[in-house]
Amino acid sequence: MDLMALVIYKGIARRVLLPCSSEEVAERFGYEGQEIEVIIDSIEGFPTLNCEDLTLDLANSIAENVEDVDEDIVLSVIETESSDPSYLDSYDFDDCYLYPEVTTDRDLGEYLVEELGVELSKEKLLLYLDYEKFGRDVRLSEGGSFVDRGLFCIKMIANIRVLNEGNFEFLCELDIMKYSRDQILERMKDRGIEKDNICGISDWEVDKIMSLDEVYLLKKAVLELYDGDEYIVKFQLQRYIPVTKIATTYYRFCSKDEVDTIFELTKELDYKSVIDYF
Repeated sequence: MDLMALVIYKGIARRVLLPCSSEEVAERFGYEGQEIEVIIDSIEGFPTLNCEDLTLDLANSIAENVEDVDEDIVLSVIETESSDPSYLDSYDFDDCYLYPEVTTDRDLGEYLVEELGVELSKEKLLLYLDYEKFGRDVRLSEGGSFVDRGLFCIKMIANIRVLNEGNFEFLCELDIMKYSRDQILERMKDRGIEKDNICGISDWEVDKIMSLDEVYLLKKAVLELYDGDEYIVKFQLQRYIPVTKIATTYYRFCSKDEVDTIFELTKELDYKSVIDYF
C-alpha cells in the first residue's frame, strides 16, 4: 500500500508520497537544495496513528515495511496492538491475518462453514448447535480479537527441541494456537520422543526455554485471562517474568494519560486516603 503524509513547514501544508528524501520534501516547499525542518502532521488512512514525534526517516521506514501489506491489516494492528509509529516500523506482518467483515463469533462460524466450506463431523455438528458457539471456540483457539474491520488473529509459533546427548536439537516449528497439547504429545509419542522434552517460543522474540506444559499454560493465560490478546503475556515473558506468575496474575490496560490513570487508581479511595498517599 502507498502512504501519503501531510507535511507542514512554516504553516504551509503539502501532501508527500512516502518514502521521500529530505531534499525532495524541501523541493516541494520551494527550497530546492536547502535543508528544512518539517513537521509530519498525519499519515492519510491512519487517523489514529500517533504522529506527534514522527520523523521523516521513521515515516519512510514504515512506508517500506507496509508496502506489500493490505491496508486493513495495518489498521487492525494499530487498533489492537499500538498507535506508536515505531511499532509499525518493526512489526512482522507475516504473523497475522484478518477474517474480513467478521465481527462476532456467529459471523466467524457462519463464514468458516458457508464460505470456506469447513467440514464438520457428526460429533462436531452435535456439539456446535449454532454458529456463535463454533465461532467463539475457533476465535479463542486462534487467539483472535474483533476489530473494526473483522477478526484479527495472532500466531504463537514455537520451536520444539529435543534433548540428545546433552544437546538440544531442533525438531519442528508449529503454531501452538492451532494445536492442543494432547495432539502434540501424541505426535511426539508416535515419533518415539519423550514427554519431558522442551519447547521455546521464537515468534514473540523470546529466547526463554520452557517445558511444553509451561507453553500451554501461557496459551491458557492468553485465551482465558486476556481474551486472545497476547500483548501483556508476551510483554512479561520478554522480561523473563516466571511463567507461573504470568499465568496467575491479571493485569489490564488503564490509559496512556497520567491524569486518567491516577483517577482510575484512586476512584475507590476516600479523599483522606488520596491526600495521605500524595
